Amino acid sequence: MNPFTNEELLDLIQKATAGDKPSLETVMLSVQDLVFNLSLRMLGTFPDAEDASQDILLKVMTHLSSFKGESAFSTWVFRIAVNHLKDYKKHMFAQFPLSFEFYGDDIQNARTGDVPDLTQNVEQAILAEELKLSCTNVMLQCLDTESRCIFILGTMFHVDSRIAGDILGITPEAYRQRLSRVRKKMADFLGEYCGEYGKGNCRCADRVNYAIQSHRIHPAQLYFQPAAPAQVILDVKEAMEEIDDLSQEFSFCRTYQSPENLKQFIKEFLNGASFSVVGNSQETAGSVYSGRESAKQEGESMDTQLILRYLKSLSENNNREWYHAHKAEYKEANAQFEALVQELILQIGKFDRNILPGEAKELTFKLVRDTRFSHDKSPYHPAFRAHIGPGGKLPVPVGYYLMIKPGGQSFLGGGLFAASFKDATSMVRDHIAANGGEWERILHDPGFQKEFSVQGTALKNVPAGYDKEHPQAEYLKFKSWYLEYPVSDDMVADGERFLAEAVRLFRIMKPFNDFLNQALKDFQMPAR
Repeated sequence: MNPFTNEELLDLIQKATAGDKPSLETVMLSVQDLVFNLSLRMLGTFPDAEDASQDILLKVMTHLSSFKGESAFSTWVFRIAVNHLKDYKKHMFAQFPLSFEFYGDDIQNARTGDVPDLTQNVEQAILAEELKLSCTNVMLQCLDTESRCIFILGTMFHVDSRIAGDILGITPEAYRQRLSRVRKKMADFLGEYCGEYGKGNCRCADRVNYAIQSHRIHPAQLYFQPAAPAQVILDVKEAMEEIDDLSQEFSFCRTYQSPENLKQFIKEFLNGASFSVVGNSQETAGSVYSGRESAKQEGESMDTQLILRYLKSLSENNNREWYHAHKAEYKEANAQFEALVQELILQIGKFDRNILPGEAKELTFKLVRDTRFSHDKSPYHPAFRAHIGPGGKLPVPVGYYLMIKPGGQSFLGGGLFAASFKDATSMVRDHIAANGGEWERILHDPGFQKEFSVQGTALKNVPAGYDKEHPQAEYLKFKSWYLEYPVSDDMVADGERFLAEAVRLFRIMKPFNDFLNQALKDFQMPAR
């Protein structure tokens, strides 16, 4: 239960915006559990929830001066958090969406008995409980984003329907109706399939090894089991949403204390130079931290040196402990990179309208590496990367690629990097074979020749079905066709110069991308 009244919080906020660090720390600690639990239920996994929580807490801190006490502080925080999470595209389930149909089919048809013991000497009961908590949380991802938000606000937080409706932009009556339908949908699924909460045949203890094999839980890295339970994290009125008898069906919607990393993140912010923006206006604070805004202020250059410094430090300290201890530095460097990408979007859009509109945060890639099948177990890519294309950061349609990596490893690129898409490869080969003259003109343009040479994985011979004597036979051997232009650290460090050079090179690259996208116009990305 929140120990402060709204009046007390308003007093603390006034002190915080006047520069009092202890007051700001108190304010942020009062809402961090709320933010984390909302993020966890909306996004499905602890790592994604922690990352999003830091983003939200940063927004709360840097926009704190805009809170005028016209609503409860928790309502104001909810609004910021919900708006952020509804548009959050970086979490795992945004890339691998779920449905009740898929989930139910997996429960019914999984061959759990064929999987060997993978428990790694961890107690079966512990892993079964981890799976239960994880599964019910992931099940929420089968709902569309708004239905998930409605369910979480009404079932976990018991937010008054008038407040919830205001947050979501719908009437209280519409909110209550939709909540009832969503809760019934969830209850029906649990009742049909789940043996833990319903009458189904699925029991967590029987699926532990299958879940480990499917990378749904990891014996060496449990999230839900070690997480400390939180007390009631929001003091609410009698809930208007208790309009059915399903409350017992959702006992899994427990709350957790925030990870220590969130508390550390708040402390780092308080002790850093960025604390000064708390007392500024909403507009000023937003321009500092939002990737949607240009990082360039009047008379200032984009701080790409900050990006290089952070990535160099990460490369030298590529471990989780250092990364989490320096998360505030990451946020600042990432904000500069997103601002750079946003400026590139605007500049490229002047000559390639296909890439607009776009938002930088949706076009960047995470630092986290998948180390499961790699000899290199370092957990992070010490590089900031983005793909600006008609399909966002999808590799097809092709677009403009940017990677900043210290040590002379930065480059600007374009074209088709994905050699694993056999259909795409065939489409491009067919297009080159049928339009060899146009391909030749693009590649032999003096401006293009001066800056680029086509690269890509290739076969030793021209594949069957194509003329071995074709004028473009050498390119018919390729399985991918891309461009890479290396960029020095000195070039990257000069933000304005780097931006201008990137725009110049991407303009030269455009006919090459256009040719490939014409070839790929009927390509469909494989379903995941």
